[in-house]
Amino acid sequence: YIRFFEDIAPKVKGKNLLVCSDDHACIEYARKYFVDSRIITISDIPDTGGVSLHLNKNLDRYETNLDALADLVALSLSDELHICPHDKGELSGYSMLARNLNSQKGLVWELLGRA
Repeated sequence: YIRFFEDIAPKVKGKNLLVCSDDHACIEYARKYFVDSRIITISDIPDTGGVSLHLNKNLDRYETNLDALADLVALSLSDELHICPHDKGELSGYSMLARNLNSQKGLVWELLGRA
């Protein structure tokens, strides 16, 4: 994500920047790196010491899933999306879902009861 942050920095300078990640270190790095942007997060991602949220048996699955859904809704209603691809240059399924929902904001508002 460090190189990705470097690439998008000029585009987000001075803007509100919603950072959604399941990586605590990534979010903390964003807070330090984007000094000219207001960093916003929805989820409270714990520092798991590198253990994936999905594989961490010490976390409440309900809370973890609720956070993921809250992030997804926030991403889907964002004005712009900047999505960091995986190391192989591909988007995750979650990122593809966020991008597709973002292109259909009317559907998201309808799902939220605000058609």
